[in-house]
Amino acid sequence: MTFQRSILALAVSGTLAALAGCNDGDSSADTIAAGTTVPHEIASEAAPATATDVYFGGNDDADNSGSVKYLVIAESGVAFQPDAELQGLTLEAVGSGTTISHVQVLGSEDDGIEFFGGTVNVDHVVINSQDDDGLDFDDGYRGTIQYAIVRMGNNDGDRGIEADNAGPSDTAEPITAPNVAYLTILGNQGKSSKTTMGALFRRGFAGHIYRAAFVDDPDALNAGAGFEGGCFDVDDMLPAGLSLTDVVCNSTNELVADSDSYQTDFQASANYDVSTASVSVDANTLAVSGYTPSGSLPAGVDDNPYVGAVDPNATTPWWDGWTVHLANDTGSLKRVDFHPLQAEIENGTITPAADTRSCPAGTSEGEKTTVTLFGKTFPVCLLNQHLTGDVTYTLDNRHVYVLTDYIKVGNGGVQDRAKADADQTKLVIEAGTMIFADAGEKAGIRITRGAQIDVQGTAEMPVIMSAVDFDLSSGTIIGDPTDFAGRGEWGGLVIDGYARTNSLDR
Repeated sequence: MTFQRSILALAVSGTLAALAGCNDGDSSADTIAAGTTVPHEIASEAAPATATDVYFGGNDDADNSGSVKYLVIAESGVAFQPDAELQGLTLEAVGSGTTISHVQVLGSEDDGIEFFGGTVNVDHVVINSQDDDGLDFDDGYRGTIQYAIVRMGNNDGDRGIEADNAGPSDTAEPITAPNVAYLTILGNQGKSSKTTMGALFRRGFAGHIYRAAFVDDPDALNAGAGFEGGCFDVDDMLPAGLSLTDVVCNSTNELVADSDSYQTDFQASANYDVSTASVSVDANTLAVSGYTPSGSLPAGVDDNPYVGAVDPNATTPWWDGWTVHLANDTGSLKRVDFHPLQAEIENGTITPAADTRSCPAGTSEGEKTTVTLFGKTFPVCLLNQHLTGDVTYTLDNRHVYVLTDYIKVGNGGVQDRAKADADQTKLVIEAGTMIFADAGEKAGIRITRGAQIDVQGTAEMPVIMSAVDFDLSSGTIIGDPTDFAGRGEWGGLVIDGYARTNSLDR
């Protein structure tokens, strides 16, 4: 979702234009002296209403918030505040020094991934069965996204993409202008209260879409139900930079349902390169065939002879083996029940710790000391405290973890905390680790500015974050922790950085 923001009024002495350390408008990091105002800073709404130290943004576009590889986030999207549901993954002013690769967001009650400013590059993303938008861009995001699949469900989903410049105005800088390449959006009936759409571009969005396919999902229960609102729509002023290159729309519904002047102007522009050529989608790999791209690509984008997220010549798609699948979910990648860690637990690649009272630093033992998963008994440790200091905390795969609260890693969320003054806290999560948020407790993890996360998942052993009903008083896990059918049960993962946003230009 896109939050409607008002510009924060801050009580500071002197004239804003004369503040030391303000960014001069280029993409490099200026020095911010301790105790001075941090530029391009805004308070996050992806937090409980009582949380105050949730600021993100700065002037370091190359900021490094760590590394996330092979991560599954399921059943997220709880509303911390009215009309402020969380995404599976929320990236706020995350810089280009950060690595995010191979992420699945499954069953989010809101968006899959939302970007608020920043410059982080992301590759190999799967977002399926989300209840709102797949990818959402706001507040000056300028990174590159390559190889992304958004698959709506028969009863879940609104838009594949929702994109705004937002901030204090449609022309606030930096302009939201990511490069998105090798994108597949599979349209379905979606949420009954919505008119599904491939992409909505509005409020000054100036992004660039390359070699993308907007296609009716061949697995939809109702044929022709995808993209009722069209493959895409330009809903506000037409920015000079907005462009679609080698984009295919193959739907039984309209290419564009909105015929206002903005859309008409865009279709008549040189930046509009959209084909309605017939293409096919492989039901097993989700590769799109039948169209050969010819347009040029920007620096940093791979040059492949196909459109969509998957190579049509690949026998095994990049998403297979590490993603979660549900047999009864029309938005699933495969209509089978598949847990990517089951085989590794059963064959002993992941071995439970023998000592049930051996929880790692930063976690604690609960009344419930063990849980059985796929025939193996794991010690249970509680994640129920903030992690601070210049300390590295490591969650190993020999335990499972129950997240019982909204926790912060680091202390960089304090307003006007300079990067040099923020704790260099690091949270390491080993391959094959499982974290279960306590459903209904509005639990979540925020990596604050200056801190880092290191998710060390692999194709064989991804890291999995989902939800479970947990009775804290008795220490009892209720139900099946390997069931991923829920949604809106926890707050997901939020990563904050010191890169620029356009939401508060001071």
